[in-house]
Amino acid sequence: MQTLKVIGLGGIAEYLLPPLLRYLTYSDYSDTVVTLVDGDSFEPKNLSRQSFRHIGNKAEVRATELREVFPQLTIKYIGEYVGDANVNMVINEGDVVLLCVDNHSTRRLVGARCEALDNICLITGGNEYTDGNVIVFVKKDGNALKPTITRYHPEIAEAEGDHPHDIGCDIQVVSSPQLVPMNNLISGLMLSTLYVYLVDCLNYCEIQIDMKRGSARALRLPL
Repeated sequence: MQTLKVIGLGGIAEYLLPPLLRYLTYSDYSDTVVTLVDGDSFEPKNLSRQSFRHIGNKAEVRATELREVFPQLTIKYIGEYVGDANVNMVINEGDVVLLCVDNHSTRRLVGARCEALDNICLITGGNEYTDGNVIVFVKKDGNALKPTITRYHPEIAEAEGDHPHDIGCDIQVVSSPQLVPMNNLISGLMLSTLYVYLVDCLNYCEIQIDMKRGSARALRLPL
């Protein structure tokens, strides 16, 4: 793994980034270039759900702060939302993409870009209040090894509208509140999925989790 992109620096990424970078630092992947992508900004009112020391663009602030903790890693940032105009620049051949956004239109856009590439790993996580899932799509040498993220998810395939920068983050949180424990669970599943992908024993395409039921289910579905 040479390049890793983390797209969306909201609640899931809050719990994903520190253990992810710690794992990379003390593994065979310490030469990985990590790029953080988000066009949103940290503001004082965000402190109820995210920790940060500086005000400003999330990608820039988080990259600056994490470089201090993990100086061995190369951490870059793109301070933009992913959209039609830049998705081909953000996601490139051979990338591993950890998609942490909270809307289906961006998932559909990123999924389509990944489908067009020959070598890619896309791991996307999302959650409602007490349930969520992690979906993984992999292509190697032009061959799809896992179903596309839209194959079994019409809510992603049929998502309409523009990308989330048209709606303020605080409005999204009020309309679709999230629990810290669920964000933490999804981030852990994304990291474990990355691990099994890297050690070449990934035998599922999705994990579904329901916190209230205390259940987690791995799905193995045909292309």
